[in-house]
Amino acid sequence: MYVFNQIGIKLPHIALKQSNLEGINKSLNEAAPGDLIFFGSRNENSHYTVHAGIVHSVYEEDIEVIHCVSVGVCIDERNSRWEYYWKDKVLFVKTLLGLFEINYQARN
Repeated sequence: MYVFNQIGIKLPHIALKQSNLEGINKSLNEAAPGDLIFFGSRNENSHYTVHAGIVHSVYEEDIEVIHCVSVGVCIDERNSRWEYYWKDKVLFVKTLLGLFEINYQARN
C-alpha cells in the first residue's frame, strides 16, 4: 500500500480487498516486477487472502518479493523465508495496469 501510494495510487489497507481489485490474475510463473502477489488459503470456490507483497524481480524461475513481515520490510528470495514459508502460500499474482493508466490519465 505504501509503495503504490508514493506514485499516487490508493490501495485498500486490507490484503483481501487488494486481492479483489480489478486486474489480471496470473500464476507465479507469469509474475513480473511490480505485480502484486497474494498469500493465503483457498477452497474450490473462493480464496482467503491474508498477506500481500510486490514482485521485486524475476530471474528465470527465481523470484524476489518485497513485503512487510514481523521483522519489518524485507526482500525475500531463494534460500530465505520465501522458499521455506511464503512460496507455498501463494494464491496468485495480479497486474494492476488499469490503475496505472487511470492514475496517469488523471494527472495529464
